[in-house]
Amino acid sequence: MSTSKMIPVNPNLNLNQVLAVATENLQAQGYEVVATPMSATSASMTVRKDRDGFKNFMGLGVESRVQMMVNNTAMTLSIEHEWTNKIIALIVGWFLCWVPIVTGIMGCVNQSGLTNKINDAVMLGCNSSPNGVQANPQYGYQQPQYQAPQYQAPQYQAPPQQYQVPQQPQYQAPQDVQQPYQGDTQNQ
Repeated sequence: MSTSKMIPVNPNLNLNQVLAVATENLQAQGYEVVATPMSATSASMTVRKDRDGFKNFMGLGVESRVQMMVNNTAMTLSIEHEWTNKIIALIVGWFLCWVPIVTGIMGCVNQSGLTNKINDAVMLGCNSSPNGVQANPQYGYQQPQYQAPQYQAPQYQAPPQQYQVPQQPQYQAPQDVQQPYQGDTQNQ
């Protein structure tokens, strides 16, 4: 089974940089990636995981072959999947025991999810390139345009030239209050 997708890109897209970023992203997720640039406008990539030995026989191995071609303002991304090991696991499980059926179904789920992971890795590569994805509404994809907020210095008022301390009123005791008691001065 094969899927194709058109991605709007700028005409000056560096396909080798896109391929390098996509390869690094998929390898970080645990996939074996063999990337081959064919020319300045085309490249291929093989993405696989668990394709050796028992896991492959049980249907858990996943593999996809990716073809990338850039034509002016669009990149065609064709992904061809490998389903043979899952079909074999399902047939063996049907006739012998149920364990390969379960692992074959798990392999089918992993294989179908690989398309999205490859698309995400290629889009990440396109967005990391200085001349990456083109904002083109005819393709249905708009790259968000981010604009840093403009900094405006706050407006300060000049301080007054002379600062005057406000006068506090002086406390005056009322006239009818007697002097405080000084103690017994006669017995000294």
